[in-house]
Amino acid sequence: MIYEQPKNLTIEQLSKVLKAIPELKAWIASVEDYALGIAQAGTEVPGFELGTTRSSRVWTDETKVIKVLEDKGIDPDKYLPRSLLSVAQMEKMLGKSEFNNLLAQEVGQTTGNPKLVQKA
Repeated sequence: MIYEQPKNLTIEQLSKVLKAIPELKAWIASVEDYALGIAQAGTEVPGFELGTTRSSRVWTDETKVIKVLEDKGIDPDKYLPRSLLSVAQMEKMLGKSEFNNLLAQEVGQTTGNPKLVQKA
């Protein structure tokens, strides 16, 4: 399949493509899901094979890990990190009124990344 380079599209073509993106993404996801399903059921999809995503190591029993480290005398501050609750978690814990009285002045807002959105 050959697609036109974005810089070669007219503004009208660019607008049409942008409007179609959500539908195309949904269709692509359904194609991927379907292909994965038939491949898992034993159908060979030419040029593709079943693989796995990247795996990560995880604790099989965190309680046992903590017990082993405690028994070894290792300081819990080294393996049980403490961190400040998020703004939403803190507000939930304190309640809106107390949160606003104590901490509202300490809340900032991050700037989102630019995104082109369709006009309503």
